[in-house]
Amino acid sequence: MLEKGVAIGAILTLVVGMTQFIFKLRYCEVDDVVDNVIGTIIGVKLSVYLWKGIAVVYKIKKVGLFDFSGQIRVNSILYNCGKDMAEKYDLHHWDNSHFKNFIIVVFCVLKNSVYLVSEEDNYVATFQTRKVGEMFRFEKLACLPEMSGKGIGMFCINTIEKMALKMSCKKVCMEVYAPSKHALDFYLHRGYKVCGNTKTLKYSEIRMEKVL
Repeated sequence: MLEKGVAIGAILTLVVGMTQFIFKLRYCEVDDVVDNVIGTIIGVKLSVYLWKGIAVVYKIKKVGLFDFSGQIRVNSILYNCGKDMAEKYDLHHWDNSHFKNFIIVVFCVLKNSVYLVSEEDNYVATFQTRKVGEMFRFEKLACLPEMSGKGIGMFCINTIEKMALKMSCKKVCMEVYAPSKHALDFYLHRGYKVCGNTKTLKYSEIRMEKVL
């Protein structure tokens, strides 16, 4: 059935690609079509995005309290992302040991909805969400370093914003580690605005939000 779903996705991608060519569009999102068609057929939530002419199928999985395999996957993504930021940007706020990371992940599962994003059979990204009053918060959005620049971050942001709307939240918010200029720029380019500052025991963070 998965092959059938992917085949339908390929047809949809071709149609969108033709539209993109005709109207000279750079990027088209076909997530809503796939959610309604392929998701119904094969019984899982699939999202298809056309990014620079390449069709990519992502699957979202929620990590439960007793899903130790999923928690290990989240830990691995955060660990590798933390090491990459430490080496490339000299940012050490996520540069933790596997053990410390795993403990953090377990506590996060207790208070947040934690998700894994996979491409085919490979887990490539993670993020966490929580509704606080009328606000929809997210945190720890990370993808594997080797997958950076392939549109996964945008996919996660789009997914988070759709989750917010489905929960009747008109505003999405999060914090960015203050020295992380590349992360700040990423969110600014996606419509998020700086709304203040906050401090943890060790770090200073920039509060950002977006009105949907």
